[in-house]
Amino acid sequence: MSLVAELHAERKARLLRLGFGPKVPPAPLPEPPAIEPAVEIEPAKDLPQHDDERDWLIVASANRDFATYPFLVQEIQRFVAKRFGMKRTHIMSPRRSPDITLPRQIAMFLSRSYALQSLPEIGRRFKRDHTTVLHAIRKIERMRAQDPEFNSKISALEQELEKTHAGEELS
Repeated sequence: MSLVAELHAERKARLLRLGFGPKVPPAPLPEPPAIEPAVEIEPAKDLPQHDDERDWLIVASANRDFATYPFLVQEIQRFVAKRFGMKRTHIMSPRRSPDITLPRQIAMFLSRSYALQSLPEIGRRFKRDHTTVLHAIRKIERMRAQDPEFNSKISALEQELEKTHAGEELS
């Protein structure tokens, strides 16, 4: 037997001793017992079914506690879009032009402050990732700290948004 064959045989024996032998397929698992449904649940008949987002907003805003959740993200989007002279769909669009990006970032900043929702939830409402929302919040905070004029504009937007919470309708 050659030296290479001896070394190969020794290595194979050592691996077998250590438990690295040929792979043996595991035994098949027994069939799980059949599970029968305990009770069949019927959908509630008295609850309205809403497919349209606008209908959902009406129901959600009628049922929410204004002290805990002052605004919905959609309301803030609509508010910011109106103040910047655009449609809400523009704020949610994938476009990255500065005339759309800044209002979108302001809306994300206000949503975090007034909608009291998580970053991932705000991101879903803007069709964005939560890290994009975090970037927008940090950018607006940085711009407010650096530019007093920008800070006063954002403060005016916040005051106007709070006035709408006091009783006036968001449009």
